[in-house]
Amino acid sequence: MRRARLGAQVAVALLAASISVIPAEATPVVVPMSSDVSVPNHLSGVNRPNRPSIMVVGDSIPTELMDTIGKEAKKRDLNVVPVAFGGCSVVGLYQLDEKNHSFTWSARCATAPQVQSQAIKTYQPSLVVWYSGREKYTVCTAPTKDGCAVASKIFPAGSRAQHLLVQKSMVTSFKRLTSKGAKLVIVLPTPRGLTATGTCAADPTASGCAQDPRDLAAFAWMEKAYLDLAAAFPMKIKTVTVADLLCPDFDLTTGCPAAERAGSLIRNDGVHVAPSQEQWFVHNLFNRLQATGFLP
Repeated sequence: MRRARLGAQVAVALLAASISVIPAEATPVVVPMSSDVSVPNHLSGVNRPNRPSIMVVGDSIPTELMDTIGKEAKKRDLNVVPVAFGGCSVVGLYQLDEKNHSFTWSARCATAPQVQSQAIKTYQPSLVVWYSGREKYTVCTAPTKDGCAVASKIFPAGSRAQHLLVQKSMVTSFKRLTSKGAKLVIVLPTPRGLTATGTCAADPTASGCAQDPRDLAAFAWMEKAYLDLAAAFPMKIKTVTVADLLCPDFDLTTGCPAAERAGSLIRNDGVHVAPSQEQWFVHNLFNRLQATGFLP
């Protein structure tokens, strides 16, 4: 027990030391919340106020799974607060593409932390499930509603400055999401699978079809960043992995081949769970949430 406490103290100290050299956080973007990036006006799942609630935050992967998540939660007598939005990270930094151009949803997604805070205050969930792989993108530090300011600093994806800034924002997000006493479970990211549709499905070795090494590097960094965060706050954060479900043949060198289950592709586009696989996947995800001891 003493060794475990010492390990946790060391992890916190290391995280704090790294945060001390992190650049200042990006300025929040002041834009109206869009129609979909907003606090839900009702619960899904069992939808009974006297039952415990879980809140799901993240990107398009949990967003597309939300109906199935609600059905599985109903079986378990739980409410769901759906606060995941396509294209959006949890930390809400203003993100840019590979050419340093804003995504069409960059400003919209920068309002996600505000929505999370409002949902926490309104519904006070017992557990928050964080499921996002979008913390890997280039970040603009002085955004406006129309894009990056001319004098804005840009931290390229994969750079030390971008990593440190996102790690600091992860800590901020953890504190925001647990501010009313909720525990946090982070679903560790799964690398993008090789394209399972189109011409690359027939010949994965063709030009332009191979696994992008930058994506593998981003996956490895995000996984480590999440694990470091959980190690720093072990009483409030647990992690679960789903990579063995979505990419059972993963290799850090060669990547993630297209995987099948029961004769059907698990991820048609290499990212999102195929509709035919959602029930199986979400049931397994909930079992793993249950195994953390945090699922109410």
